[in-house]
Amino acid sequence: MPIQEFCIKVQLSRMDAGQLLNKLISRTGLLEQHVQTLCRLEPLMAPMASEIALAFYDYLGRDEEMRAILWEVPERSSGCIISDSKR
Repeated sequence: MPIQEFCIKVQLSRMDAGQLLNKLISRTGLLEQHVQTLCRLEPLMAPMASEIALAFYDYLGRDEEMRAILWEVPERSSGCIISDSKR
């Protein structure tokens, strides 16, 4: 394993949930306006939430750094609902 990859994995394994959330928000460009829109759409979208979540994680998985954050550090993927076939 290259040293740079090792250092990234060590850094990611130390990232707390708040840091991870901030990284996800910065990567996706989620703004307060988006949050308000999502809240208004909740009654219509709740039945499709799991499908939307899978599509969102598939989208995040296209980015190398986000893929490492979400799936390459074992502690991060232990609660993930996405199967190996979806990665």
